[in-house]
Amino acid sequence: MKRFFAITLAAIMIAAVAAPSMATESRLQAMGGVGKYVEDDANIFDWPATLPSYANLFSADIMVDDHWAMYGLTKSIGEYGDYGTFGIFFTDEMDGPNDYYGMDPCGDEMWSNGSAFSSWLHSKWMLMYGYEIDENMSIGLKFIRASESMTFDYDTLALEDKRAYTTIGASFRMEANEDMYFDIGFDYTMASRTDNLDYDYPFPCDDIYEEACGEITDDPGYDMNFRGRVFYTWTDMITLVPYVGFRMSEFNYAYEDEDCGDMAMMGMKGMQFDLGIAANMMVNEDNMIVFAIEPFKYTKMEPSEYHEDFDGEMTGTERVLPGFVLGLESDVRDWLTVRTGCTKMLTTMKGEEDDGEEVAEVSWTDTDFEWYLGLGFHVGDFTIDCLIDREVPFMMGYWLTGYGSYEGEYDTPIYRISTIYSF
Repeated sequence: MKRFFAITLAAIMIAAVAAPSMATESRLQAMGGVGKYVEDDANIFDWPATLPSYANLFSADIMVDDHWAMYGLTKSIGEYGDYGTFGIFFTDEMDGPNDYYGMDPCGDEMWSNGSAFSSWLHSKWMLMYGYEIDENMSIGLKFIRASESMTFDYDTLALEDKRAYTTIGASFRMEANEDMYFDIGFDYTMASRTDNLDYDYPFPCDDIYEEACGEITDDPGYDMNFRGRVFYTWTDMITLVPYVGFRMSEFNYAYEDEDCGDMAMMGMKGMQFDLGIAANMMVNEDNMIVFAIEPFKYTKMEPSEYHEDFDGEMTGTERVLPGFVLGLESDVRDWLTVRTGCTKMLTTMKGEEDDGEEVAEVSWTDTDFEWYLGLGFHVGDFTIDCLIDREVPFMMGYWLTGYGSYEGEYDTPIYRISTIYSF
């Protein structure tokens, strides 16, 4: 059983790490996911202090997968943005801040609430504000809210289910000298839930859930992110961009029943630290190559608490030593840009359980490789960036009669479209 826990933990870590990020727009993803290392309108979500640089834009980001989309508007306030820049963005749903892992709660042994605050909620809005203090310094703020509630109120019965995710963030940009400027960013996400519904929600495990845990009461979870990067013009051709990030999280539910069943592990907490450095190389005015080395990334996950009868501990770790990102952006014509990129991650994962007497451990290495294709079109005040399905170059003949593929449910010629209209 100990080995079962260790193996399951490590397997879940792989699934979490492999999950695609929703924060990268088509241009950055087509170049291998270089969002940390280049300037782009997508920067405003991690670095809202850059918002004044992307004022007066209407944007739409659309993915074929699950028909996900996000629309937004940025607008300068005052004739020349004297009072800052405002941004508002809308999407259908917001993923939970717990993107580490979860376990099947219906097994013989349970990791209770390992997936606490991981489910999506309907998004209300994303609000941003950026202000240029002077020509060398700017600040930015963001506010993101997603929530759902359901109540039943009868003469003899009052039931409710309330869930919410709230993110507040800030960033600061400063030009140190004519050759260097830097960004610093911080996010804090609060997650809460109150549930006294008397059915097997959210897990379909009638016996275990009802008898073991009872009513779920408000027990906030949190996720904190710190990040920083520097743009240093080393030569006329090369700009160096070092990056550092740190994250801490803890997610769990509180129950009316203090015994809460006989589960050994409950909830989840984790930390993550990563480093990277990139060289943005302007080969000429029409071609840019981005090469990044991420020499160290470390993630650790463990239960936020243990059952009182369990004297051991469980941990899961992931180390990337190192990772590489390589991307190319080429302006083939005034109206057409071609992009491609790849990532290569050398990863070691480990799951371990120590019950105080014996230690069960499993570990393995992986060498993940991904590659991407993209096109950008520039027409008047419109910029349209597309993430292209990787099979398109090999199936061009089918476009006249209908594109087809043997893999996946969403195989289409274009996987993602990001559109910007400048006004």
